[in-house]
Amino acid sequence: MKPLRAILALVLGLTGVGASSLATATQTPEPSETSDAQRVSLMAVPDALGVVRPGTNLRVTVTVANNGSSTLTAGEASLHFAANRFDSAAELGEWLETEPEQDAEPIGHAVATHGDVTIDPRSTTELVFDVPAAELGLTATVTGAYPVTVEFGDEDGELAEARSAIVWQPADATAAVNLGVVMPLVVPREPTGLIDADKLEGYTGSTGLLTRQLTAASTAAFPLAIAIDPMILASIRVLGSDAPQSAVDWMSRLESLPNDTFTLSYADSDLTAALQAGSGAVVQPESFAFALDPARFAAPEEEPGATQTATPSPTSEPDQVALPGPEDLLAWPSASASIGWPAADTVTTADLPPLSAAGYQNLILASGNVDGEGTSAHVNVADQSAVISHSLVSRLLDAAVGAVSTAQWQQEMARLSAVLATMAGTDGHGRTALATLDRTQPSGFRLAETATTLESLPWANPATLDAVLALPPTEANLVDEAHSPEVLNQMTAALQADGADAAFATVAADPSIITSERRLALLAVMSNRWRATSGDWPAAISQFLDESAALRSSVHVVDRGQILVLADRPDLPIAVRNDLDQPVTVTLTVDPLTAGLAVQERSVSVTLEPESQRNVPVPVQSVANGNVPVRVTLTSTPGVQIGQPMIIRVNVQAGWETAGTIAVAVIMAVVFGIGITRNILRRRKEAAAADVGSERIDAMETTGD
Repeated sequence: MKPLRAILALVLGLTGVGASSLATATQTPEPSETSDAQRVSLMAVPDALGVVRPGTNLRVTVTVANNGSSTLTAGEASLHFAANRFDSAAELGEWLETEPEQDAEPIGHAVATHGDVTIDPRSTTELVFDVPAAELGLTATVTGAYPVTVEFGDEDGELAEARSAIVWQPADATAAVNLGVVMPLVVPREPTGLIDADKLEGYTGSTGLLTRQLTAASTAAFPLAIAIDPMILASIRVLGSDAPQSAVDWMSRLESLPNDTFTLSYADSDLTAALQAGSGAVVQPESFAFALDPARFAAPEEEPGATQTATPSPTSEPDQVALPGPEDLLAWPSASASIGWPAADTVTTADLPPLSAAGYQNLILASGNVDGEGTSAHVNVADQSAVISHSLVSRLLDAAVGAVSTAQWQQEMARLSAVLATMAGTDGHGRTALATLDRTQPSGFRLAETATTLESLPWANPATLDAVLALPPTEANLVDEAHSPEVLNQMTAALQADGADAAFATVAADPSIITSERRLALLAVMSNRWRATSGDWPAAISQFLDESAALRSSVHVVDRGQILVLADRPDLPIAVRNDLDQPVTVTLTVDPLTAGLAVQERSVSVTLEPESQRNVPVPVQSVANGNVPVRVTLTSTPGVQIGQPMIIRVNVQAGWETAGTIAVAVIMAVVFGIGITRNILRRRKEAAAADVGSERIDAMETTGD
């Protein structure tokens, strides 16, 4: 039953399945065709979270899934058990999370089997193993964890294996580990850095995501420390009187909870990626002025007949509204000291000074980032206070919270129970450990159920975050864990774009309107939640870079084609466009690249209104006819170049002005001459006609007489 084990491990490795057990890796069958190695998946769930007491049977329910398109026949499942207690939680964790070697026999011996198993395509079946306690051979007088293995195969060999563990509890009294748990209070990634009113209303409604998370945290018997994304707080507060009532009520409810709380970095942005990419300091918000509408913060109008209770200061402006600053929008009353939570295993020694300078008195570090298996939960690393998140416990806790089925949740809770029992029994009674929930996505819907079950375990006592911080710190060494080159390359590009945006903003009447909005967008794209899917973050960075490029092209010289110059001393019309929603001031610098044109005033300053275009006249003098390339450069008032210089083609034909003037003058003289001549001739003709008429009248009068 061994030949296909290596193929299965290889397939799982190529598809991105990490160091999880075979059962976990294959528990969600794909609907497409599968290879033989993926044909069967197992899930092993010990009853009672795997706790076995003297006189009770070991009962394990195994779910076998046929993921293939043909019927599985003559299958056989066997349950193996070994009375060899794990010496440490690390040993147990390694066994649970490591793929077995090819042709390796399961630990222990078969204590129960099921044969002749038939499963239809795309179907599952449940097998129940019931093993009397006497057959387990457990005689230990102390609590400990023991390995359980389930193998399934057919006549062609082994198809799948699932690993679990049970906890032998010979007596009611047992050692316990003090466990603190930190849960992130976050929403799905938000590219703009602020959550709009409609989304807030949905998140904080009766069935909204934030409401469910808050309910889980408040109803869990096991106290959870809550790490709050301050983007949520700022998004509610910037709306002022327009904030949804459900969001206002939600924030009040959060503030009233007795749980330990602290705030994450804004948008739960990665704390160390920018540092390692050369930012020099932790990236933080600048301002929220661009998002503040004074009308939302104006004092409500008094109703008719109401008595005025306060007299305005004679020096105050009646229409001026005091707007909240960043400290008001991001503040949170918390008993916990300022805590920084970098992504797991991403901190280097060089990151510690800037993290401390940013105000982080304590850090949460993954256990893989600190040297020493038995490291205390509270340590000092290079003079920096830190609490250690136990990576193994955190992974198992995440798996339970995010379980998609009851059986999967029971499987993960049994493993977590075994690890905690081992930590309490073999690693030391009274030890304190901290676990952190996944921050790449909002906490799963089994949070309250998992926390309540933790509280019921005899080898897990709840500990608050403040209690962990209050422990006397021990000295520890940091194990430098830098981000990958791919992440740092992406981060470097984003930081460069942020710097270019800040330089461009000097063109505007209020640069902070631009820089503060772009800073929030940068923090949003740095959010740890983009890392949930490997391809999402590069796409988000690419979009951020595109938006940056579009911003920096919003003030530019308009290319209107070739300009014809016919005069000796004309004004060269240069069109400049401002697509921003605020005024900008630029200096236009014109440099002919050949000698055919001389610029009388090389630099001209101009202010453009929002979303407008203007022709800027630049005095020049024609020197020689021909095509003259002219380089036009825009700079802001401090001298920052805006965009790339533009080359404008100017066709100088200055001689045509004199010739044209003479021609026009001659034509006008001829026209006027012809007009005058015609006028004289007409008048002479009229005079002659008048004389003839007079003579005829005289003749008629003479004849009549």
